[in-house]
Amino acid sequence: MTTTVNSGANKIGPSIVEDEFLAANAFFAHELFTTGPAVGDGSEESIYNRDDSAASAIIMPEVVPPEMAAQVAEAKKRLVQLTSLGSTKMRKWITQGSDPDLIFNIDAWKQIFTKYPLIAYDEVLESRFRHSGRGIEVAQGVASALMSLAVGPGGAMGAFKGFLESVQTRIKAATEKKEAPTALFIQSITITVQGDTVIPRLNGFFISYAESKRIIDIPCGSSESFEVESSYQRIGGLLDIDSLNETDIRKKWEDLMKQAALDDIENSQDFFDDDAGFEPSK
Repeated sequence: MTTTVNSGANKIGPSIVEDEFLAANAFFAHELFTTGPAVGDGSEESIYNRDDSAASAIIMPEVVPPEMAAQVAEAKKRLVQLTSLGSTKMRKWITQGSDPDLIFNIDAWKQIFTKYPLIAYDEVLESRFRHSGRGIEVAQGVASALMSLAVGPGGAMGAFKGFLESVQTRIKAATEKKEAPTALFIQSITITVQGDTVIPRLNGFFISYAESKRIIDIPCGSSESFEVESSYQRIGGLLDIDSLNETDIRKKWEDLMKQAALDDIENSQDFFDDDAGFEPSK
């Protein structure tokens, strides 16, 4: 799914097209970016969703000087390759552990995201909040609170409003069934141009809900009360794209990405620290 927006050169603004974002196909579908209808003067944001677990966005600069178009295209290509690498790595871990539920594990996604090659991580933002009340009110409160965080400074997630709001029903259902916490993983690629410099940035947003249900006895009967505790973490970093000018590093990168496209990264020279599968935190 692609939406085209007028984002501005250095930030994403409220002009993101929100009603074009729909929950799309299954997680393992290949991500194919298409061209959406022009808005403003042609800046672009490509968005795709992987079931109810992970989603990604690409935010491009509004205006790219002709002499820098090739650099911007190269940066976009490399960052998209990283997000695809993450999908391949997750598929491999799921196969190794025979654990399809790993796709909903925020810690697993975090281990993958923080080991992406050539990313210098320079930012971590964390927040936790709690809501209580009737089930649907709690669900609406969580979605509203998430959106207030998501569209804050450094956000770039306004287009995910419909996606997050669609989670409300799942929150209430999970609360009543006492299921495992709902979890979301979102990657945001942001490429900006400052002077003669291209700045390729990758942010990972890790969001989870933990739910509980209480029955409150009152004189005339009983009342249900739901409580949802949510955590939100953003980890961001810059792509060291200049390193790809070095022949040996570029060769390793290209080999890894070719194998990842075949879901065969174990037979390539892996940039990841280890290849043993997901290791739960102690």
